[in-house]
Parts: sequence; structure tokens; C-alpha cells
Amino acid sequence: MTFRDLQFEVPEFPHGGVGGAETSPPPALGEHTAAVLASAGVGEVEYLSLLESGGAAEATPGAFAWAPVRREA
Repeated sequence: MTFRDLQFEVPEFPHGGVGGAETSPPPALGEHTAAVLASAGVGEVEYLSLLESGGAAEATPGAFAWAPVRREA
């Protein structure tokens, strides 16, 4: 599996006894922020305020939210 330009070997686990489950990369941290907060009743103005204040974050392409990406020199 490829995730953020890195290769990982991931085992296929059985899914309900019917073949193997398809392996896909995990969501990026913050990828579903808007949908989750909207489902909790947070309006757009509140949401934008949360983003601006740092109270919420969205996924940023090419960046890990929890740790910087290490590149070999």
C-alpha cells in the first residue's frame, strides 16, 4: 500500500468470512473534520472560527499533522 509516497506492507484480514477486505490507506488527520462537526450541529461561521483559532484543523496535502515528514538528505 502507498500512503503519502511511502510504501507499507499491510496484511489482508478476513472480512465477514467472505474473502479478504480491501486494504486502503487511513484517512489523514483532519480529513473528516468538516463532516464530523457539521453532524454535531456546528454551523459554517462557527467552523471557520474554530479553524482560525486552531481549535479545529483540516487535513493539509503533503503534511503530517502530528509529526513532520523526515526526508533523507
